[in-house]
Amino acid sequence: MKTRSPHPVRGRAAFTLIELLIVITIIAILAAVAVPVGNKVIIAARKASAKNDCVQLVNSIKMFYTEYNRYPVAGGGAGEGPFDTNRQLMDVLMNNRNSPEVAEMNPRGIAFFEPSKISKEAKGHGFVDGTRDFNDPWGTPYQVYIDVDYDEHVEVPRMYSQQTSNSTLPKGCIAHSAGPDRDFNKIRDNVTSWE
Repeated sequence: MKTRSPHPVRGRAAFTLIELLIVITIIAILAAVAVPVGNKVIIAARKASAKNDCVQLVNSIKMFYTEYNRYPVAGGGAGEGPFDTNRQLMDVLMNNRNSPEVAEMNPRGIAFFEPSKISKEAKGHGFVDGTRDFNDPWGTPYQVYIDVDYDEHVEVPRMYSQQTSNSTLPKGCIAHSAGPDRDFNKIRDNVTSWE
């Protein structure tokens, strides 16, 4: 006669501790691989956005020049830049009539620059409330150099002078971003309109 165990054998309804540790370890390894790859993708996307902004800024300045046969710089300007802020330039290019200089510099009231929806809504990128500066995806205002002496050349910003054999570029204007490190002098990750 068979005796029955007081505790009937049941099917396995739970994971063992070893199985849980193995699953957690696999998830941790996958996360450790995915996070750096994800960060690289985000940085690449922000660099592409900054490049697009730089090119769009330069094209807007060229359109202004085509329309008015002069650059959007008050009083002829002294030097080629960088301008401490880009807010006056952006006011003129966007036809911001709240700025008194705009009516004088852009009398036809043409909006040459229209920021993307991302630039308007992203925190730190685009236009930050209160400053009116146009910022790159990392929150630093773009620097713009304009040929204010109309010699059809813009001086290469000093931080790039060792990278190129020419001290000037045959362009009417250029723009650049400091990149993820937010330092214009460390050019390894800067984003430019001319390269």
